[in-house]
Amino acid sequence: MAAYLIFDVEIHDMVRYQEYMAVIKPALEAVGARYLARGGAHTVYEGDWEPWRLVLIEFPSSKAADDFYNG
Repeated sequence: MAAYLIFDVEIHDMVRYQEYMAVIKPALEAVGARYLARGGAHTVYEGDWEPWRLVLIEFPSSKAADDFYNG
């Protein structure tokens, strides 16, 4: 069964973020993950949450998500 991770990313240094992404993309591919959403417009309908940049990633299993996150 698929598993999903949601990240709320605040970028302070675009150069370092791009370096980080160059490493993360191959790590995601290695566990069979794929991006479902990255950035873009969003609306908060309830509460006071103020997200920055939302990233939604689908993994083939919760084990793959755990392996990625803890790797």
